[in-house]
Amino acid sequence: MSESSEYRMTLNNLAQSQHWHINYLASSSGPLHTPKWKAVAYINQIAIASGTGRSKAAAMEKAALLAYEHINPSAASRQRR
Repeated sequence: MSESSEYRMTLNNLAQSQHWHINYLASSSGPLHTPKWKAVAYINQIAIASGTGRSKAAAMEKAALLAYEHINPSAASRQRR
């Protein structure tokens, strides 16, 4: 997965249009030279989804993707086509 912020931007745009507050909590584990990151996406202080990755940005992007699919199921089915 690339470390672009496509899904974070999409989720942030949706959150802004709905007047939701979104934030992420990220943590790492494992050796410093090869950490594994986990990020949790929160909307209005409710954990919506979590994602993992080799970088903080990748974990946040995965969490954003899963959160967006959770609150917008039709987007998930469009992506799988």
